[in-house]
Amino acid sequence: MSKEEILIIGPDASTRQELVRLLKGVAEVVSEAPDYSSGYTLATTTNPGVIFIDLSPDPGQGVGLIEKLVAGHTASAMFVISKEKSPDLILKVMRLGVRDFFVLPDNEAAISHAIGTLTPAMVEKPPPRGKILTVFSLLGGCGATTLATNLAGCFALNSEKKSILFDLDLYKGDVSFFLNLETPFTITDFQHNLGRLDGDLLDSSLAKHPSGLFVLGHPKSYEEIEDITGEHLTQALKKLSQHYDFVVVDCLKAINDIFLAVMDASDVIVLVALQTVPALKNTKRCLELFEQLGYNQEKIKVVLNRFAKKKLFSVDNVEKTLDWPVTATLTNLEQETTEVMNAGRLLHDVFPKAKLTQEIFSLGETLAGEAPKVAKRSRLLRFLKK
Repeated sequence: MSKEEILIIGPDASTRQELVRLLKGVAEVVSEAPDYSSGYTLATTTNPGVIFIDLSPDPGQGVGLIEKLVAGHTASAMFVISKEKSPDLILKVMRLGVRDFFVLPDNEAAISHAIGTLTPAMVEKPPPRGKILTVFSLLGGCGATTLATNLAGCFALNSEKKSILFDLDLYKGDVSFFLNLETPFTITDFQHNLGRLDGDLLDSSLAKHPSGLFVLGHPKSYEEIEDITGEHLTQALKKLSQHYDFVVVDCLKAINDIFLAVMDASDVIVLVALQTVPALKNTKRCLELFEQLGYNQEKIKVVLNRFAKKKLFSVDNVEKTLDWPVTATLTNLEQETTEVMNAGRLLHDVFPKAKLTQEIFSLGETLAGEAPKVAKRSRLLRFLKK
């Protein structure tokens, strides 16, 4: 292909200079960034065709930069360079969509060939897609479904954006009961009709709650569950994110290929924990697994549900135990949440002024990455409007 604009990101000046030398005649180097923070800013403002990222000084921060660029749907083709050949590191970055991994010192021919194999289509800006947020807890009874349902309901309040709740608790899906809603169109039906589903057909096929929230139901039989694979779910989530601004997944409580596919596809994972020893132990195990998968704190958000101010399990103590920050705490309002669940309604419909309702709205704002605007109506904030 013709000369491509390039951005080199890395703290090591000598490495950047060596790359500039190697890339002469192959690409036009538009800029260099001496650190990952300024590199992210340049990448998102100049939109170069190709980005080289040096991981040698700090692989963790470098991988974090790649995750942020991927989450921001960068159109740039990314290449990684390092002074060490780590199989785990290579696997992490390749799974994130990096084109190639070079170990320095490398020769000019290898890099020239890699740039030369790019085509304009490879760096073409992808169509916009919605945000995929998965709510998960490995331990049952933590309130993950309650949170997923009401979080999705908050997103649905915005009339300018479309939200869908995906019931992926395959064996014990309760979303339809929580919303008092029949969900005849399930993930199995979705998969069978994937090729012909456009936005209008999808909307008309899905169950829709009075709040405006669309719902994709869980399978109706064990036979259907056996046919679902991780690849199916990757395709399904990609399709959903093309038509909906927010895709909230109430995830299954098992670690298998389906679980891994959903977690990989998610932009944000909300890990629900309680202030109990068993719950924190399981949360710690999940975080260790997520770190092995290359997920960082930008992707994993720990939420303490049914929170009470206890000395032994304070937020500080929980963060020290988990070695992970707590993004939010949610008040314990068991009576109200039970009442809402039994009525098949959402918290903001029945208890709009409750502390828990406001906390879930605040969490939604944080996860969406957009500031709310106060509505002039007596209902709740219709945040997420631009």
